[in-house]
Amino acid sequence: MIMNWRQVVLFVCGLVFSLALSLGINHFNFGVDQLWAQGITEPESGLDPELSSPPTLPTSAHAFTSANLNQNNIHAEIIEIKSDPTNLSHLLRHAQIWRNQGLYRDEIYFWRSTLDGLNPAAQSIAHAHMAMAFNELGEWQTANEQIQTSLQLINDPDVVKEIKRSELAIARSQILNTQGTLQLAQGKPEVAMETWKESEALYRSANDQLGIAITTINQAKALQTMGLYRRASNRLNQVKEFADADLAQFADQSLPELTEAAIFDHSGTVRVNLLLSLADGYRVVGNLDAAQQVLEQVLAKEAFINPYGGASSPDWQEVILGLGHIAQTQGELDKAKSLYDQLANTSHCYISVGEDLRDRYERDAPELVRPTKQACLIGIKAILEQATIATQIGTDVEAIAWLNKIYNPVQALPATRTAIFTKVRWSSQTIALLKQNSTIIKPELLTKTNNLLAQTLTQAQQLNDPKAIAYVLGTQAHLDEIQGNYARAIATTQTALNLAQASQANEIVYQWEWQLGRLYHQTRNNDRAIAAYRDAVNTLQKLRHDLVAISDNTKFSFRDQVEPVYRELVDLLIPHDPDNLAANHSPHKPKLQIDKTAQTQANLRQARQVIEQLQIAELDNFFRQACLDAEFSSVEMIDPQAAIVYPIITPSRLEVIVSIPDRPLFHYGTKATPMEVKQSIDQILDSLRQNSFASERLPIAQQFYDWLIRPAQAELAAAKMQTLVMVLDGELRNVPMAALYDRDTKQYLIEKYNLVLNQGLKLLKGRSALAGENLRVVTAGISEAQAGFIGLPAVDYELAQIAMQFRSRSLLNQGFTANSLEMAIANSDYPIIHLATHGQFSSNLKDTFILAWDDKINIDRLEKLLSPRQNSDRTPIELLVLSACETATGDRRAALGLAGVALRSGARSTLASLWTVADRSTAELMVRFYEGLGQPDTTKATALRQAQLSLLRGEQGNTYRHPYYWAAFVLAGNWL
Repeated sequence: MIMNWRQVVLFVCGLVFSLALSLGINHFNFGVDQLWAQGITEPESGLDPELSSPPTLPTSAHAFTSANLNQNNIHAEIIEIKSDPTNLSHLLRHAQIWRNQGLYRDEIYFWRSTLDGLNPAAQSIAHAHMAMAFNELGEWQTANEQIQTSLQLINDPDVVKEIKRSELAIARSQILNTQGTLQLAQGKPEVAMETWKESEALYRSANDQLGIAITTINQAKALQTMGLYRRASNRLNQVKEFADADLAQFADQSLPELTEAAIFDHSGTVRVNLLLSLADGYRVVGNLDAAQQVLEQVLAKEAFINPYGGASSPDWQEVILGLGHIAQTQGELDKAKSLYDQLANTSHCYISVGEDLRDRYERDAPELVRPTKQACLIGIKAILEQATIATQIGTDVEAIAWLNKIYNPVQALPATRTAIFTKVRWSSQTIALLKQNSTIIKPELLTKTNNLLAQTLTQAQQLNDPKAIAYVLGTQAHLDEIQGNYARAIATTQTALNLAQASQANEIVYQWEWQLGRLYHQTRNNDRAIAAYRDAVNTLQKLRHDLVAISDNTKFSFRDQVEPVYRELVDLLIPHDPDNLAANHSPHKPKLQIDKTAQTQANLRQARQVIEQLQIAELDNFFRQACLDAEFSSVEMIDPQAAIVYPIITPSRLEVIVSIPDRPLFHYGTKATPMEVKQSIDQILDSLRQNSFASERLPIAQQFYDWLIRPAQAELAAAKMQTLVMVLDGELRNVPMAALYDRDTKQYLIEKYNLVLNQGLKLLKGRSALAGENLRVVTAGISEAQAGFIGLPAVDYELAQIAMQFRSRSLLNQGFTANSLEMAIANSDYPIIHLATHGQFSSNLKDTFILAWDDKINIDRLEKLLSPRQNSDRTPIELLVLSACETATGDRRAALGLAGVALRSGARSTLASLWTVADRSTAELMVRFYEGLGQPDTTKATALRQAQLSLLRGEQGNTYRHPYYWAAFVLAGNWL
């Protein structure tokens, strides 16, 4: 027999590392750091395979150490495990050491040096490992050649004859698992998906449940890359079921038993890492609650963690770090800081102790050195997150203190890829502080950052790792950029970009394209700047499904690292003359600019397209999912009397592009910085509170009218426009357009036009007009206090009035549950769904919900409830009305949740409110809305406008004339 069972099983444990490559998980180390072999000398990094000697391998038995390392306590238990240097298990363990350290060329050389002494089956494994190493280095062709060689060897008839069928199935499945990783890394998710399905089938034939779970997680990653996040979530749920059942059967074992199992079998450490990978998968699809639950489940399994050092083990630390990341993502910064505090202790970094103590460690207890480095690295990561939070909240002094605390330990990290990315992360954090121009800290930080980057570049070059070199060079160029060294920064950025492109590292490519754009703009080379920005946006479009899954090495904030690329390009594309810009806070109208030249029209069209792409990218980021795939119509094709207005917040001004059917695009701008726009948004929202006076409301409402509408009003009137489709940018989505006020005519904007919100030129097609007998409504509401929410007594009246006008099916209070709503929608063909209940729209997906009697219905559940009508030939949902819902108080991006509900519901249009309006006035407006909708040839937008005007004009008395009562209601989507 060529491979015995133990070799094959260890092969599974070794090659399962490919899961970490596909998910971008740094913690997938399978206990090698915890179970470090005494006597193994760390290889020198960056050895050229053609020039250097192979790393020497010890031939004696080895002691594996479980170390409990604390500041005041060092404890180690030694467990003897015999290993033969000619044994495949021995080779796999040693190769994994280099892989965990990111020393991929050393690993490649190691396997090449052992090939001649291996039989064909073992050679197939060696080639698979080399394929993964070449994959990490971005050498795709060589990686593909290696995996093909591996498959040829494992399928050789002579090898097949010598291996049991079940063992052969496991070996083949693992090689296919690796091949799928290569395919995904090379931008072929569909092909990778099929390869992993084949791998899963082989695992099933061998009844290997852990292997099935691994390939299932890999398939979820492929689905994520394709933007199929719901299907990815379903795959992850399958793994969760396996993990729960498996953990329920797992009994505590003694330390020696568990340690040997961790090396030779599918137990403790492997299971822990599977759960960590599962949590990471949930994080990527945006299910942070599920990710947190899994991580807490790992913490609860002390049998997994205690044998490897308890609270000092990397497994435990990775769980705490993961929980901190989740809290930070959710904006729970105090909780995140508390979790990071548990890890932010660098006193266990062996490099930071006295030289005598360090020498004693290396002489008398070398097995303690490597776990200490791992613990130190996690502590450094935690402190970097602390510095990030401090920078975000503006406590620069605290951020500097954190960064200074870890400068020496960071500088002392060994030359590995993980260490290189950590050093660049430190440098990037200091650059973020330097950009704030703090003169007190600038000289010291500059010196430290320059020195660290110089050292890191040398190490990356020693590793001969193109992606790492690109990352370091680009960061060096960024440092030059903020110091004004533009010529050198351009040259260095171009070199970094070339390396990143060769490595197909798009998550880095777009950053250096963006950087080139900024640099060319600074040097007044706008043509090149625009070209570089266009490249960056195109790269981001390729990355749009992966933005939420970028690894920690290149992790970024969407608002800080994605939005500016789009906005800065728009700023360059829209021509502007500072003399033609209106002054901020001035009644002077901006000068209308209509330039019919081909170049200007092309630039304006592209600017409009770029801002629409940004809106889609925001929603992708919000949902962790591709936007709705459906049939769309062009606004200009379906309504020739609708103009599209694009207010855009650029880095230097507020610009507006207007599109009128069959006419050239035109634009105008105001000298208002993003901060000034934000302050004005706060002011107008505050002025619309229920008890405000006209003297508070009208000046700011006039200002917004002057900014957004006045310059276009003559063109709109000449073209006889009746509807304005507002494609609102950023926080402008929170501003009720209906309340904008014309100082000349003394009219609100709603008195002049139908108003509708949309994401751009396209909108979901409607299949039928809402009129007469088509007005059939499923209504559901809660009028009584429930789940901590106050009662809405007027809901009874609201639903009763709708039922008097149209055929309806009503669910009220206890009758309105998630299941009853699902049944009512599925069993009817009513085109309108009217929900009169509490709800909230938030920029946080988990905080966006609609209240049913029994539960909160989140966006995912709402989509599921409505999906039977969207995925068939039945009557679609033409209108979803969300009465009494509101945008989350204090959430500046809360309207993202409203846009998200409108999009994910699949309804052709959605009617909702930006804030909680008085119960009775809401009911009155809704009744008037449905009365208008029942009139012949009345569009949804017209019906809403007439309902708002009925309150504004006091048709119910003067009680509801204040904009607070009617301006909050907005229609999103198809308005016909």
